[in-house]
Amino acid sequence: MTPVQRGYLFAVASSLGLGLAIAAARAAYEGGATPLAISPVRAVLLAVMLGLVCVARRRSLRLPQRDMLSCLGLGVLAAHMFYGNIAAVETIPVGLAALCFFVYPPLVGALSAALDRRWPSAAVMGALTLAFAGVALALGVGFDDLDSSGVFLGVSAGTACAISVLWLARGMAHADPLPVMFWFSAVAAAILVPVGLLSGGARLPVTSMGWVACLAVVLCQVSSIPLYYAAVRLAGAETTAMLNNLQPLTSIFAAWALYDERLGLWQWGGAVMVLGGILWMQTVLRRPPRWCDRA
Repeated sequence: MTPVQRGYLFAVASSLGLGLAIAAARAAYEGGATPLAISPVRAVLLAVMLGLVCVARRRSLRLPQRDMLSCLGLGVLAAHMFYGNIAAVETIPVGLAALCFFVYPPLVGALSAALDRRWPSAAVMGALTLAFAGVALALGVGFDDLDSSGVFLGVSAGTACAISVLWLARGMAHADPLPVMFWFSAVAAAILVPVGLLSGGARLPVTSMGWVACLAVVLCQVSSIPLYYAAVRLAGAETTAMLNNLQPLTSIFAAWALYDERLGLWQWGGAVMVLGGILWMQTVLRRPPRWCDRA
């Protein structure tokens, strides 16, 4: 199996795991847990696991000062991404939370164009418009009482994901990914643990099903996040983002199977627009650039 093929496999596996984690978070909250209890645990376990892997593989945790500063910034983004991605499920439906987070693939494409100093083509602009119009349709029709804080958490977590993906792909491609992931996970843990303890918002489950769901969330995300960033390194940011289209579909169908949570016709229409716009945009971005893409 070639490195690129491994990247494809990692991207698909991470998409399924992250999609299931969002759905499992709903059961954890119904069992009495809170996002400020789950997100610090997953950050700590992820950092510990990556540290042990580095030691076992004799990978040095030492990085140049510039890379350490990048890990600090990536850790801040990761802290919000770890929290916001599952906290949105506490107040809005699982499928809509997944769609909110999924603003990140269009943002990866748009930010890539900006960083490359090339004006997006008409096709890319059309795809971006379709994707964001789909999000607006899914959130705006039939959900007049939708909690705005849940929408904000999902969208802002997706934005943090887009920035971190490009930061890793462009600014940290030269570095060993394992110690990089260890350090930004450790930074995220150093932020989330005291926030959870000092805010008083960290509450553990009170039911056995809540504990099972919490364990599922943590295990899915701790295993999926390293796979995702490994896929970014092996297959590229845009390719990984395209394969990650499985994530919201996994969340939507898991929510239907576990909680009988059904999206209405307008929400399904919005979901189709979002995924269609993402696939359209990513297909265009993978083509050789034309005259209109030059700076």
